[in-house]
Amino acid sequence: RAIAEELRVRIVDFGYEEQLASVEVLDLSFEDIAQSEKWFSALAPIIGRPDFGAIDSVLNGCSTVEVHGVDGFSVVEPIAVALELTSIAARRGLFAT
Repeated sequence: RAIAEELRVRIVDFGYEEQLASVEVLDLSFEDIAQSEKWFSALAPIIGRPDFGAIDSVLNGCSTVEVHGVDGFSVVEPIAVALELTSIAARRGLFAT
């Protein structure tokens, strides 16, 4: 729950509060967060809620699963995005030496 609250704070800090529908916790065990089937099974009822009708993306806040889109939603893995951005910055020589 601490990660979820911090994610909410960071989203607000970055000025994206209006785009945030909610921050949900899947309540999976430590072992389960690494198992894609269990992770996506826990996610399915959340993205299927009627109040999520206008939502098109889910931000994965903390897990080790391979993410992919689910039923019309894109699922974003921030760590993977951060690593891709780091790689781009390194290739372009944007890091201080």
